[in-house]
Amino acid sequence: MEKISKENVSKLWPTETNQRILNYMEVIIEALEDKYHQNIPNRYILQLDLLRDLWKNYFKVSNELVKNDIYLKGENGRIYQNPALDTQQRLYAKIMDCLKTLGITVFEEKREKILDKKLGEDKGASAQELLETLIS
Repeated sequence: MEKISKENVSKLWPTETNQRILNYMEVIIEALEDKYHQNIPNRYILQLDLLRDLWKNYFKVSNELVKNDIYLKGENGRIYQNPALDTQQRLYAKIMDCLKTLGITVFEEKREKILDKKLGEDKGASAQELLETLIS
């Protein structure tokens, strides 16, 4: 298995043809590289694969919404909300949950910095190291 790194994104997902998804995965992996000092644990590939799949579905649904209106008219003339809108919103929430779990949203980064400060960065383990120790 290839090392998880920004430079290896196209090798990690060789069949991915959507450059936008590859670019997003590079940004995500770059944030993880910063967080893990260029040494992302291999186990994260599972979550990154799921995240890539969420992006694929999110963009498919978004393209559907571009082609069709948010509100559609049924055969009986009744107007209803395009089901793709709800699907897009649920996919967005799942993507954000995944990013939060990885600890790379702006809020999560600030939270870790606050925890580091409270623990005293100069006096020992960072909050991330402490959390990983507790989880292990």
